[in-house]
Amino acid sequence: MLEIIEPTKSKVIEILESLASGSISRNEVIAWQNRILKEFDYYGPGTYTVPLTANDGYWEFVTLGRLLDSSEIQSVSSEPFVRHEDFVEFSKSLKKEDLNRVENQLSFFRFHQAKRPDSPVVPVIEFNDENVFVRNSMHTTRGVMDNLYHLQECSQFNFLGKDFLVFLEHENQPGAVTIHCECSDKEIVASLLFLLGVDPESINWISESLDSEPCSLSRLDDNGNTFTMGQFNTYIETELLRQLYQSKGHKQTYAVVRTTQSDS
Repeated sequence: MLEIIEPTKSKVIEILESLASGSISRNEVIAWQNRILKEFDYYGPGTYTVPLTANDGYWEFVTLGRLLDSSEIQSVSSEPFVRHEDFVEFSKSLKKEDLNRVENQLSFFRFHQAKRPDSPVVPVIEFNDENVFVRNSMHTTRGVMDNLYHLQECSQFNFLGKDFLVFLEHENQPGAVTIHCECSDKEIVASLLFLLGVDPESINWISESLDSEPCSLSRLDDNGNTFTMGQFNTYIETELLRQLYQSKGHKQTYAVVRTTQSDS
């Protein structure tokens, strides 16, 4: 039986490594976490009061209580949401081991490797695409990662010199993907969405702080005639659609017409 003592970073790492090695079961860990919460009354208004910081394993400790839960997303609902590789990933992250993996122009890293941002890292785009991680073979971690205590999947990487965090909701609004960054470069964000294969029609919202520039998409045919194909509320949606059309190999040329130059 696991000892009922106040949790520490080293204890959380020990539990994770024991789960990874199979020396303890998921049921044992869930019972241990529940006993810890009750024994020390770690229940506060809207949050747990476990004496762990984010760097000391707070979210990893919270995740231990949901080791038998499944995702609401159909593609993974038949198995426990938290995978064996997540135990390994959590442990390596808490021990501050670096992750240096580059795939498909994305340089993946762990949280402790992130550059110190000059401005807050905030959500800038949400779209519906539950297969974005699998389709792009992205390095991800599954667990509880926010104060709502919902199951999420997260990937963090650098793209064209900018750090991005991408969260896929598996419980609250399942299938919704949110991109967080400090990046204010609309061109880079549009290029990332194209690289990930995001359908413009799946976009739910784009932060006005990132992009509120109305644009139109034009097409130049073989005879030199220009046609307006549509008007959009943001540059990102327009540029993403332009890249998608252009990638299909048509002889026509597509261009974004920026109707204002105020925030270009």
